[in-house]
Amino acid sequence: MIVMTFQIAFCVSIESSRIEFLSSVSCKIAEKMGEKREERETRFIIFNFFSRS
Repeated sequence: MIVMTFQIAFCVSIESSRIEFLSSVSCKIAEKMGEKREERETRFIIFNFFSRS
């Protein structure tokens, strides 16, 4: 139940990019998966851009 809720919340954060907490969570997951720092920062800037508009 908890895991399913987290998966839904994770998908919502990617789709809307409006909730900073969930976008930061996705960045942390990307970091654990070994994504490059530059790619992570670029995606975070995109998240912030959409969250303001």
